Amino acid sequence: MSLKNIQDILPHGSSSLCFSKEEFIKENFSVDQFVSEHRKHVSLETLRDDLGIYLRVLRSAMIELINKDYADFVNLSTNLVGLDKSIQNLTVPLGQFREEVLTIKHAVDEALSATTSELKKIESIRKKKMMLQRVAAILHGLQKLEELLEISSCGPELQVKEKGKREWSGKVVECAAVELNQILFYLSKCNKIPVIEDIRHRVNHIATVLMEHLDHKFLDDLHKSNTESLQRVLRIYATIGRISETELLFQRNVVKPYMQEVITEKQVEVHGITKMYEKVLEFVPSKCKDILEVTREGRSGEVVKGYDFLVNAVWPEIITCLETRVHFIFQAGDPNKFHERYSGSMTLLEKFEQMCGSQAGIERLHQHKSYHTFIEKWNLPVYFQVRFQEIAKVLETAILTPFKKTEAKSVFNLYITCQLWNAVQRCWANNVYLAVLCHRFWKLTLQLISRYNIWAYQLIHKEHSIATEELKLSDENLKIVPSSSTGEARNGRNLMNGPNFSSTDSRRLEVSKLVLLVSDIVHVQNEVPLLFDNVILPHFQHHKLLNVTKLQETIKETIDQLKELPPKIGELVVNDIVSQCLQHLRMVSEIPRLYRKTNRDVPTKPSTYIQVVLKPLETFQNDHKDILASSWLTEWTKAILDKLTTKYFRLTSDVLDTLRKMDKSLKQLKRIRDKGAGESRNNSSGVSDEDKIHLQLWLDVENYGQQIEILGVKKSTVQEFESLVELVKSTRSSPTTYS
Repeated sequence: MSLKNIQDILPHGSSSLCFSKEEFIKENFSVDQFVSEHRKHVSLETLRDDLGIYLRVLRSAMIELINKDYADFVNLSTNLVGLDKSIQNLTVPLGQFREEVLTIKHAVDEALSATTSELKKIESIRKKKMMLQRVAAILHGLQKLEELLEISSCGPELQVKEKGKREWSGKVVECAAVELNQILFYLSKCNKIPVIEDIRHRVNHIATVLMEHLDHKFLDDLHKSNTESLQRVLRIYATIGRISETELLFQRNVVKPYMQEVITEKQVEVHGITKMYEKVLEFVPSKCKDILEVTREGRSGEVVKGYDFLVNAVWPEIITCLETRVHFIFQAGDPNKFHERYSGSMTLLEKFEQMCGSQAGIERLHQHKSYHTFIEKWNLPVYFQVRFQEIAKVLETAILTPFKKTEAKSVFNLYITCQLWNAVQRCWANNVYLAVLCHRFWKLTLQLISRYNIWAYQLIHKEHSIATEELKLSDENLKIVPSSSTGEARNGRNLMNGPNFSSTDSRRLEVSKLVLLVSDIVHVQNEVPLLFDNVILPHFQHHKLLNVTKLQETIKETIDQLKELPPKIGELVVNDIVSQCLQHLRMVSEIPRLYRKTNRDVPTKPSTYIQVVLKPLETFQNDHKDILASSWLTEWTKAILDKLTTKYFRLTSDVLDTLRKMDKSLKQLKRIRDKGAGESRNNSSGVSDEDKIHLQLWLDVENYGQQIEILGVKKSTVQEFESLVELVKSTRSSPTTYS
């Protein structure tokens, strides 16, 4: 009964059971596995209860099935009465039938065996008859061949009837070749026959004599440029299946002497490898003209097919001589010489491919063993590794002294950028770049730019870390110190950098170097796409590597990484200039000390410090306007003024807050003192110290705005400047009252 039928018979249990009925009818059902699987989900008590419930369901289903087919169950034993007698009655006839079948089978087997034996005898006779026919054909052909070539088989050794030079016509030799080819075919089919061994000796002698004649004729026709006779000889060679031997004969007797004379160590050292290869290629038009004319397809007239002397004779001999006579050209120790020799060898290969005459000939050349040997001889990975170390070392050395000035004629300002660009250009220089290594030089180019980018990023990150430390000190020190404790300020305490900040931190880079770095990065961003379009891309297109979109995406991604650097460097420059300006701006906290209880005159001009507060920014503009792009200069100037004005606002606000608190304290102290004295004192007439301080602050802010305009920035666009003006306006009295 099938599994599907059993599934249909089994009753469905309650949906609340922790198992399904299909689990019990699996072929690999195991009680232990069943219990171990279900105890992970329910307790053993629950599993026991569910099994009991399903057992009752099965019993109920079994009772229903028996009640439904009760009559069949009752009649089952009745229907089986007499079955054994019926089976016994069938046993005897079936035994008799089996004996008859075995008798017939035996007779058929005997007849089949006799027939097979007769057929084997007939086949053996047929093969012997065919063998005799072949032997007869061989003897007849051999006799005909000996008569045709006038060769005698008498005596212990085969002799030629006429001593001296054989004079056979072309037709005779061609007919002899056809007959010899047929004899050789029959001989290949006749093995282990005693008479054939004697015949084979005679055939080999005739073949040797004929081959000697053909070889002599072939070389003689080549020397005399007899193309008609040469064509007939090559056709005879092809008829007897000696094409490879003919190509080898040409290689050994014609190609090899020439190449051994041309390919020498002296030729390479004196005349150079290019001149040597030119002489090698001269062999084809000078020595192969006639043989190519009668064998190359596409030539006028009838051609002999099957030969490829350039691929099978000329090229292998060239490679053999290169390997044995000038093997040093494959050494990669000197990259310059290796490049020259490899380039010259690839030019030789390209010109030789053009001489092959057809695409099929080029494919045969590429499939030839000597071609692969030649290509594998060049140790290109070693050459690239030498170039990699040579090029990368230049950049790594420059990183040690990156900010050294370059030559005046260079478009770059820093030594490291100049060396980066030299290294990138060197990757694609004609005396370095090799087409077969284009992917590696492309990767090296990207690695060089990435290395420069990483160096700049690490430099900026280090500078930002130092700047962050200084910023923390700045936040702690940008507070107004009470007048009673201003001795530190008088001793030169700098609000931006902490104690003794009259000079910048020795760890920090000079602003001028950062500016030069930004200028160089912008130049690199502009020059890399030009180099890609004008130099790199033509190399790829020349070698049909036309996935231009992917290459452009890669170079764009590289440039985008460089574009992230100038804004980060700009932050450093801005913070540095702001720091220098704050060394003067901190003096705003000294204004209350100058006017409180000093009887100074009413101020009529800005403070000395405010007149020089933007001097560092002005100097920065003048020093770098010829180096830095105007857009960057304008952007950084605006950022410097924004940050400086914000800090100016904070300092002024702190001064005013401190002034108000101190004024309030003095008034309270005076009130207590007057109350204790029992009398009230009138305020002194005239301008108060607070009014003088407010007026001085206003004059300083006004002059600060004028300096901003002089720097080429509208003061209304500077952050917090309007708030600064409003701050000092709201706290001062009208200037006319002070006149």
